[in-house]
Amino acid sequence: MADVYVWSGATGSGTGANWANAFTTLTAAVVGMAAGSRVFVANDHNESTAGPVFIVFPGTPTNPNQVLCVNRAGSVPPVSADLRTTAIITATGTSTLTISKGSAYFYGITFSNASTGNQQLIVGDPSGAYVFIFDTCTLKVTSTTGGIIALGSSTSTNAVNDSGQIILKNTNCYFNSANAGIAISGSPAIWLGGAVQNLGPTNLFAPGGGVTWLPMMEVRDVDLSLVGASSYLVNASNINTPGFFKFTNCKLSASLGGVMTGTIAGTGQVAIDMIVSDSGTATYREEHYEYSGSIIQETTVVRSGGASDGTTPKSWKMATTSGAAYLLPLTSSDIFQWVPSTGSHTLTIEVINDGVTLKDNEIWMDLEYMGSSSTPLGTYATTASDVLASGASVATSTATWTTTGISSPVKQKLSTTVTINQAGWFRARVNLARASQTVYVDPLATVA
Repeated sequence: MADVYVWSGATGSGTGANWANAFTTLTAAVVGMAAGSRVFVANDHNESTAGPVFIVFPGTPTNPNQVLCVNRAGSVPPVSADLRTTAIITATGTSTLTISKGSAYFYGITFSNASTGNQQLIVGDPSGAYVFIFDTCTLKVTSTTGGIIALGSSTSTNAVNDSGQIILKNTNCYFNSANAGIAISGSPAIWLGGAVQNLGPTNLFAPGGGVTWLPMMEVRDVDLSLVGASSYLVNASNINTPGFFKFTNCKLSASLGGVMTGTIAGTGQVAIDMIVSDSGTATYREEHYEYSGSIIQETTVVRSGGASDGTTPKSWKMATTSGAAYLLPLTSSDIFQWVPSTGSHTLTIEVINDGVTLKDNEIWMDLEYMGSSSTPLGTYATTASDVLASGASVATSTATWTTTGISSPVKQKLSTTVTINQAGWFRARVNLARASQTVYVDPLATVA
């Protein structure tokens, strides 16, 4: 597993044995390479190909290749102090740059599709196992008319069979057109640190012209603030398979059009979560979207003494679509509460809506608690009526709420008494099954 050198300015024999005789392209360097080999790319490497670039690595997930931008004037072989971030690999014209099959770790390299049309920069497109990690890199599409960064499979068949993984660490995604964006299909992908650069697409994920099957995308600690007015993080209309998008601790634009645009196609389709992300200091901000409806943080209609981030009181605004039903409820995130003692305890979650007395087949609480005294085996309980029942009105409540904007407040409580046999956490979820209904939920449960 010899080290290989790549430098676009080399004029020697092209064996890759050293800088003087380096390969002039990464494509040439990987031909005949063994799994686990290292590729050192010169800091002043600037490779440009007027045609498609298709790179296949011999590395495996357990023995990947390493492709590292380093200081050509530094140590031989390079050491940590020689790492740089200035190498460039470009496909021009109307061509696609594809990094496909095998496994590799990249550091400090800009991969650029400088096409004049709606071409793609593709990472991973086999129906097999692979891992691609981009550390302190840039994925760049420069077309002014479109361009897609495609993470994962380009066909629905490959997406189903895909067993790859793609990780972007402190890596930027650069766009030059509002019609551009990222298509994620089949491969679980994590974008951890970095930013959207130059221009924010109208739809960052699942843009028009982008293929998106079985998306599994987690975005954490990324600056998304260039995705601004009349723009969205996810275009749900271009996704009609199961999958998820999760945005956590990201910087957003103050003028962001929304987390989601379009319509989630049907039951069991994509779910979208945005957690603790904002343009300012609103660390309480969170949003959830699924087929049955949406859940968005609320800071006006709140319960006195209820949930808070320590400064700002909050509740959850649960709003169902016309597709919500008893078997397809909108389900909240988990609500955790510590129960310090055993015995009989009553667990309560307060809710409020405008003008409707809800029944227990329209809104209910699912609960898991420490019901066993000998093991951590949880016990499941629900306040829902059985499927054959016509439903009974949920108990009324005397809790104090701020009701700005609600003309006929109906306060109710989801409550049940259980026997807890070990001190521990209980986990509760609120389910809203009444179609086209809005309910405010206090996510701070009480234990009595």
